[in-house]
Amino acid sequence: MTVEKIWIGSFDKGLDLYDPITESFTNFSHNPSINSSFSIGAVMSIYEDKSGGVWFGTGGGGINRYDPLNQNFTHVQHIPGNPASISPNPVLAICEDHLGNLWIGSDGGGINVREKNSSEFKNYLQNPSFGSNAITVIYEDSKGNIWIGADPGVNSPAGELIKYDRKTKSFYPFKKVSLNFGGISAIHEDKFGDLWITTPSDGIHRYNPKTEKENVYRTNSSDSTTISSNSIFSICEDHNGDLWFGSISSGLNLFNRENNSFTRFINDPNDKTSLGSNAVWCIAEDAKENLWIGTWGGGLNKYSREIKSFIRFTADNGLSGNIVYGIIPDDHGNLWISTNKGLSKFTTDMSSFTNYDKSNGLMINDFSAGAYLNQKMADCFLVEIRVQ
Repeated sequence: MTVEKIWIGSFDKGLDLYDPITESFTNFSHNPSINSSFSIGAVMSIYEDKSGGVWFGTGGGGINRYDPLNQNFTHVQHIPGNPASISPNPVLAICEDHLGNLWIGSDGGGINVREKNSSEFKNYLQNPSFGSNAITVIYEDSKGNIWIGADPGVNSPAGELIKYDRKTKSFYPFKKVSLNFGGISAIHEDKFGDLWITTPSDGIHRYNPKTEKENVYRTNSSDSTTISSNSIFSICEDHNGDLWFGSISSGLNLFNRENNSFTRFINDPNDKTSLGSNAVWCIAEDAKENLWIGTWGGGLNKYSREIKSFIRFTADNGLSGNIVYGIIPDDHGNLWISTNKGLSKFTTDMSSFTNYDKSNGLMINDFSAGAYLNQKMADCFLVEIRVQ
């Protein structure tokens, strides 16, 4: 992608597309008189397919695909009485597999699958195969396996990990990963082929497909080498293959493969080189292998591997707001950061910020109030920002 454009989705004001060449925003909102306009509904998920089209899942308006060539939208919506249409529920997860099939996870509407070159959806609702219709994560691993994270339901009070069998075209609960409660927040395959499943309240589950064994990592207040919290929402694998996990209440964690333990990084009010806040919302690594952490109240943090400390960038340094919801690096050495007071572009070489808010044409300032933050997406790809 030669030109990067920034997609910003909102709860009730459609989409903004930022063009870095013109430094301007274009708003796409619903217009009932134009069929190719954006549909109604809050933007709840964003996904770019292999052909460059961008899919937007909404909270009631189905899904929209933006065609960058024609610069218009195609709607895929529920049609009452048509079993081959998408379910009417909010769309939480979108995934295109290696065959070009489109997978849609909804909040209460189960799983919708549209095969490549088809206009029809197959809907899979709660049945003995899986116990919940609330699908929060859909992930394809390097071998083409489809993994699905489901929230707690009537038949599965703990939530569950579901695997799709391509041979039988059926779903089954993957019992080799056992959840106690809380559902699944993210799924990630590391460079060694292990699956990491994070949860909102049951720690981290690691599954090794070769040995077919599961390791579960939960916090232990009397052991500082355990994970700092059982509530984990963000994962980042850096260039070394090191895994970083963010907790929204207990700081940052680095997994140590050698001894199967964790190193905790927490805020120390008396140490300005410590993590700015224990509420970690996202983690990202840029092209220069710098690690960046977005926090609630502590701004943007850069981790120094050499001295194992942090450099903080806050509103005092020019950041638009100290509550950082999302970080996405681009190919030009910039970080795009969504905050509680607008959007910031951070030029890493100059350590300088350019801020955007309503005065620049941005439709919202407070991303916490005006845009849906999908905390459950892995690798810090967030609903508010999409680099195209």
